[in-house]
Amino acid sequence: AVPGQKYGIYIRVEDGSSGILTAGSTKLRVGDVLEANDHVVVYMGCRFSPTRFGGCRGVAPFQGSLLYWLLGTFAPSKATSHTPSMTPTASNFPSKVPSQNPSLMPTKSSPPSMTLSHDPSIYPSDVPTGYPTPDHMNGQLETRSDGNFKYITCGLMFDIESKRKIRLVDLNINLAYPETKKLQMWIRKGSWKEAPKDKTKWTLLGTTAVSGGGWCCTNIGRPHWLQVDMEPGQKYGIYLRFEDSSSGIRTPPSGGGIYAQNDDLILYVGSRSGKYLFGGYSGKSPFQGSLIYWLFPKRFPSS
Repeated sequence: AVPGQKYGIYIRVEDGSSGILTAGSTKLRVGDVLEANDHVVVYMGCRFSPTRFGGCRGVAPFQGSLLYWLLGTFAPSKATSHTPSMTPTASNFPSKVPSQNPSLMPTKSSPPSMTLSHDPSIYPSDVPTGYPTPDHMNGQLETRSDGNFKYITCGLMFDIESKRKIRLVDLNINLAYPETKKLQMWIRKGSWKEAPKDKTKWTLLGTTAVSGGGWCCTNIGRPHWLQVDMEPGQKYGIYLRFEDSSSGIRTPPSGGGIYAQNDDLILYVGSRSGKYLFGGYSGKSPFQGSLIYWLFPKRFPSS
């Protein structure tokens, strides 16, 4: 499992019969944090109908436990396994010969090798990666949903503003149809209202394949191109649309102003965009879903 990445899990009895126990009442919503430890977060899910992928039938939590291995550590796993053990073996010297199933500790060798290995190291690397380290924390701003999705639009333009230094890395969006389409994401430094029809003032971050039509929101899969470092107090214009100019983004009517906020981020009400790229906009409508980001403590700069 990649740090910071959500994974959807679907557990069912193969013949469609019932038999999985779950709690019947809860104040949590789908997507709220159910349980968490230092390694894994479990979110509230749904009960599904007997038909495979037949749809959500109400909020319900997973009941049980998740067992996992911690990689890149000298601590052995407590879970029993029939695959190669994570328990370190006795050793005084590192081996010259790389193993197909490397241990978490070096194996005995004489004399010790002085050649650096290019196999995966158990020591942390000095080279930064695109994934969050323990010095980064995950954050999320989720919008409210009253179920009044009056509009299904071709696109949305809206503003976000950070209250402190964050990096926008992913989002969930409310889509109306199950067909797979390519979603474009454009961005500009400054409000979308300053250049709603001027393509030259925007940057296309990237395009990703998405499909929706469910009860809740669709995650866009944390694409590699979505890593926007946001300056505190700075507004950023966001433009979401389908590459083929079709409709499919659900949004309710709204009165304008701030639509959602937390201690880190502000989401402003935007407008529905027309069919054509930068072809115009109409009405006031908010983005529906959630914005996922990383937080950088002051002692750990992002660069």
